[in-house]
Amino acid sequence: MSFWNRYFSKMRGGAIRAFQPNVRGAVETFICAFVVVLVLAELVNWFVGDWTGVMMIPSFGASCVLVFGTPDSPNAQPRNVVGGHILSALAGVAAYAMCADAPVAAALAVAFAGAGMHLTGTMHPPGGATALLAVIGDEALHGQGIGYAFMPVGVGALIIVLMGVLINNLFLHRHYPKSWL
Repeated sequence: MSFWNRYFSKMRGGAIRAFQPNVRGAVETFICAFVVVLVLAELVNWFVGDWTGVMMIPSFGASCVLVFGTPDSPNAQPRNVVGGHILSALAGVAAYAMCADAPVAAALAVAFAGAGMHLTGTMHPPGGATALLAVIGDEALHGQGIGYAFMPVGVGALIIVLMGVLINNLFLHRHYPKSWL
């Protein structure tokens, strides 16, 4: 088989479906994600009172979908959620500091984050958005510098994980986390 035949044959996909949609899972995911994002939003409102996006970052929404929609996924485990977000935030801050050209800095941020998570075993796809936000965010976010990696990113990721432990385990068939490290 030639290279091109092998290459294009990989794109056909298959019938394997690891995730089975169901109403119970949808309702549980809805409840969990709603509660956690509401708690995060209220904490931002309470402590900061500023909805500029500096403290409530969009990638937390994606993390909630992973932690509560697919709690068994390796990408949803605590090491990946916290480590992936912090590493990605650091990658984004570094890319922003290194490169004055915003498109190149954005590309570097996501590339550094993906490679870093891959090398450290902390793959958490929402981390790519965390890295990107460090570059495309407003001046208030840029003013945080390296602190962005710890507050809001590290603290927010820890809250998601802790609430994931508390809420996921309320449901009898869920067990979260599968692994801490």
